[in-house]
Amino acid sequence: MGCCCFRSSLPPLQPEQPLDHRVYAENYTRQDRSTLWENLVKEGGSEIIRFNRVEDIRTYDPGTPDPSQIGVLILTELFLWWHSTPPTSSTSDAVSTHTKPSKRSRIRGGSSFVIGYDMIEEVGIVCFDAGGCAVRVLAREVYGEPIEVIFRVLEPAETLPAFTTTIPEEEEGGAEGSEAWHQTLAGALDRVLKAYNWAHYFLHCGLRQHDLFEHRGVDRPQLSLLPNEEVTQTFNEILNFGASQEDLVGSLIITNCRVVWALDRDRTTYNVSVPHRAHVPSLTDTQTFGLCLVLHIPQPFLCNPDHFGGMRLGFGAAGLKGPERKDRLESILAHIKEQQGKFMAQPKYGVADYMRNHRQYQVESNVRLLHALSHLDILSEKTRPDMQEANLEGEVSECVICLEQVCSESRLAYLLAAGKLGWACRHIFHLECAQQLATRKCPVCRSGFSEVREMPDIRHSPGAWFDAMDVDRTGDLDLDEVLGALSVVLPIDRDKLEALLKPDEAPAGPAETSESVLNQTVATEGDNGALVAEGGKSKDETEGALKVPPLPVMPSSALWRQWDKAGTGRITRQAFEDPEGGLLVWILARLKLFHRGQRPHPCLAAAASLETLGKWFDFWDWSQVGFLTRGQVTRAIAREFEGRLPDLKCLDLVKEIWDKSTEEALAKPVTPRSRVATPTHVPDEEPESPKSGQKSKEHLAKAYADPWNLREGICSRGDFLEGGLGFTLRLKLLEATAERSAAGRHRKTSKEMRNMFSFEEALVVAAGSTGSTGTRLFQTLTECASKKRMGDPEPLVNVRLSQSALSVDTSCGICAA
Repeated sequence: MGCCCFRSSLPPLQPEQPLDHRVYAENYTRQDRSTLWENLVKEGGSEIIRFNRVEDIRTYDPGTPDPSQIGVLILTELFLWWHSTPPTSSTSDAVSTHTKPSKRSRIRGGSSFVIGYDMIEEVGIVCFDAGGCAVRVLAREVYGEPIEVIFRVLEPAETLPAFTTTIPEEEEGGAEGSEAWHQTLAGALDRVLKAYNWAHYFLHCGLRQHDLFEHRGVDRPQLSLLPNEEVTQTFNEILNFGASQEDLVGSLIITNCRVVWALDRDRTTYNVSVPHRAHVPSLTDTQTFGLCLVLHIPQPFLCNPDHFGGMRLGFGAAGLKGPERKDRLESILAHIKEQQGKFMAQPKYGVADYMRNHRQYQVESNVRLLHALSHLDILSEKTRPDMQEANLEGEVSECVICLEQVCSESRLAYLLAAGKLGWACRHIFHLECAQQLATRKCPVCRSGFSEVREMPDIRHSPGAWFDAMDVDRTGDLDLDEVLGALSVVLPIDRDKLEALLKPDEAPAGPAETSESVLNQTVATEGDNGALVAEGGKSKDETEGALKVPPLPVMPSSALWRQWDKAGTGRITRQAFEDPEGGLLVWILARLKLFHRGQRPHPCLAAAASLETLGKWFDFWDWSQVGFLTRGQVTRAIAREFEGRLPDLKCLDLVKEIWDKSTEEALAKPVTPRSRVATPTHVPDEEPESPKSGQKSKEHLAKAYADPWNLREGICSRGDFLEGGLGFTLRLKLLEATAERSAAGRHRKTSKEMRNMFSFEEALVVAAGSTGSTGTRLFQTLTECASKKRMGDPEPLVNVRLSQSALSVDTSCGICAA
């Protein structure tokens, strides 16, 4: 087992050695060092949970407790802390199975270690053939051997009041209680690792993080704020002296927990995030760039292997020189140091905040996504593809690596250029295929690239998708970029689409269109500065006009004019999101038709099982996010029951059942599902264990049933299936349909027909008959109704029958008795 022993004194937390990136172990802890270890736990932030008696059974018999290996285990925001004090003579005498320890054992009997969450690779519960179980944690130091620890919990957890709703307390004892204690420890560690990975922007240095900024619709992306994070000041026109060949001008955003820089032209691709605990700011006068603000970052960039050993970031003030530049950089440095000092005095790592309110943050994220998606869903229904576009089927784009269709369920990727902004080339691959490339060369054109970047999903993040498709980073899309974008998101033939969008290449006749004249006039005016009257041009002016390059021919097809109403030949962000026939609406309409055309139309009325209910949910979840809003559910039901139930009736019915299900579900405790499994033996590898340095990316379709979702107007797949919302809706809709059908038949039936099929009316007619048959039948039915079996209670009401002309084929069971 590898270990990293502490020195004689434990220094305070430094940027060079963050405790969540290390594994510290001390096999023999002397009594004079116990205070140092107890003070160390304070550097981990807030305590999540504490176990006062936990035994380390790595090298000891699990059936015999060893007092020297029983200690306190604490989960903090940054690391797992376990400390066993050296045993005293009284402690040893209390254990009859052990002899009195020697002097050497008393001096060197304890053990202590710290395992940073970033080093933990696997967490699981192991069971032994002799009985009992334990919690197994596998960690790995950087470039080191794996470190395995196995804990046996001897007492229940001492749960902190702030986390009583997150980690349940267990009061049972015995074998079942011990198993529950181990489940509590493993589940708590699993949730802490998830929260740690979620709040990694508090802790890790991030470079080129596509989720650092979020699109709210398709507007300019905004910084994704973390819990309790506030933007203190934003400095614009800040240069980033990176390795790029171009001048990177962006904004420097200072918050109370980190420093963020982002390129103004492409915030989601070119950005950097540095927590206050990870950098040392200063002003440096360099020979190349002059005076600049430098952030020395000793910590590794875990998401970027090229900067594993840390780096220095240099920033300058664009357009300023001399004293003005110095004053501006000094003011920025002072502000950064002020916020860094406040953070280091009271560090906020975000892990405890997320664990206290993880359901709130998850639901808020789902609500933002679903409401934006629901809005786009409504817009896409206003514009249907024309019949003119029905012949676009043909040869579709393929991934050159796997030769499979690009526009499939797989995630896509493109290649970022090295040393410049934008793409390395215009080729798109499946993400898994591109990540397996042996060299950083495009397999088609052999262009070098610096990074494989995942393509955003237009259904989830249309703004990020627009930025990604902007290959040359101009802020709009030209014809080639639109053709490339549509050919990878839709199963259409690129050549047919290009022929549809581009105008006819016929030579221009004498009657030239006004559009062409306008293009030539603008080209001449833009280069010469003023219009010159015909016949008055000089030779120099004529030669200058001839050197003007012609403007690109703008497509004049009806479909392109629908997307580019301004006639600029390029699709701006505003034209992209135009609800009246914009490119985004056209793509979403095509995607919806393609999604629903590949699957049979399920029926909610016939969905009697969870499987069929799931197919109904997946059919209407065309965006494949695992959630539906209440409006989407209402529209789907109104379409299916069109003609059988009024739309307002469907709306009222869904609202009534939705509110009732929410009230019932909120009354029940909801515990998030854990990924920790309970095997029957010691496993070689734990499946689905949390990995270090990776942010959790669980698909939303796996979301468990949570009433907080219903309360906010969204429904997860778990809410619809396991939560019972789908079954309840189906039963109520069938009842309402049956009532409406019966009432309709009653209104359409004449009085004579109702009398013919009415039993009461038949008895009245039989009572008035003069024949002996009707009289005998009337007496028989009356006597039968008046009789009762032996031991039956007296009837509450007397049953009286009239004579009937109906014949009786079988004898009454009571009379026969």
